[in-house]
Amino acid sequence: MHCKELIKGKKWVCVADGPDHPVTGKRRQVSRTAKSKGEATKKVEQAIEEMRGAIDYHKGITVREYSAEWYKQYLRRGRKDTTNQLRKEDAETLNEFMGSLEMTSVTPKGYQGFLNHLFDKELALNSIKRIHVTGRMIFKKALEEKVISEDPTVNAFIPQKKVTVEEIESDPVKDMYLEVDELKVFLTEVDKYVNYVYITLIYLLTFSGMRPGEAAALQKKDVLFKTSEIRITKTLEYGKKGENKIIPPKTMTSVRVVDLDEKIMSMLRQLGEYQKEMGYPESEFLFAMYDGHPPTVPLIRNVVKRIAKRAGIKKTMNSYILRHTHISLLAEAGVDLPQIMQRVGHKNESTTLQVYLHITKGMRVSLMSKMSDRFGNLMSSGRNDE
Repeated sequence: MHCKELIKGKKWVCVADGPDHPVTGKRRQVSRTAKSKGEATKKVEQAIEEMRGAIDYHKGITVREYSAEWYKQYLRRGRKDTTNQLRKEDAETLNEFMGSLEMTSVTPKGYQGFLNHLFDKELALNSIKRIHVTGRMIFKKALEEKVISEDPTVNAFIPQKKVTVEEIESDPVKDMYLEVDELKVFLTEVDKYVNYVYITLIYLLTFSGMRPGEAAALQKKDVLFKTSEIRITKTLEYGKKGENKIIPPKTMTSVRVVDLDEKIMSMLRQLGEYQKEMGYPESEFLFAMYDGHPPTVPLIRNVVKRIAKRAGIKKTMNSYILRHTHISLLAEAGVDLPQIMQRVGHKNESTTLQVYLHITKGMRVSLMSKMSDRFGNLMSSGRNDE
């Protein structure tokens, strides 16, 4: 150990060789300062001892042990409870396959084998992608913390089935939203529904592009009747045990003010009158039901499915189909992509872009009409020349 007095009678620094890095084998020096030589020496010795203890621990740390450490830190990121739960489940899936292995013994081939195993189990593609994201997060953190010297997930790929001609021709994007003729039939059936709270809620979802959780979390103060706007600052999270929480929206991009048609505003005014007539208790929630609370997202989804079935709609009516329908209506109206994204509060444009670029029936009819007007005479003249 080498010690040097920096400020006479006030400050000393001591430097000594600590244990070599457990992964890289590189030399590491430990330096500490204190008021006296003895105190600085003691600090260096203590730091070296802690490093040796950490080395002994990390040398044999398993994937299961490290993923548990990682998850404790992940909880500090302030994610939604549902997101935290998914990360925990993903880590458990990883541990089922390689939890007993030491972190340093996981190879790129071994990790790829894990993804192949999930594929062979016929797990849904989106589930495999999400689990892979979690795996990458765990091993990336381990690399940053020098627990491993190589990240085995870097060049891993997600196995996928060959796309068939039938799958290509099935055109899955068109099933993400309702065409105009389907929407008319659906809304006609909505108008017949017994509960006006759900009628208004479904109309709002269709003509605002809001997420179901955002609509359910709306409070009366969020409706700006003077300017025909609605303010979106929160969402309703549905817990596994039926516990509902009002939390911040998905992303800060989701915080927005949306302009509404006067017809929707009129329905929102009538909603308050309906709730009074039905004897619903006073509530801060816009879509309060008989118990003063708004319907949960699963309940909204079930009502939408029930109405769609009565209307004869064959498409799968998930929670977001009305949101995607709104995007398709805006696209048909000629609204550009940035404006649509701002209105629906999308940070990641992948879903919006899918719907936006998909040529709907209305756009095809318009396109053919324009082509006929522009090129009809040219095609006719070409035949006459012959």
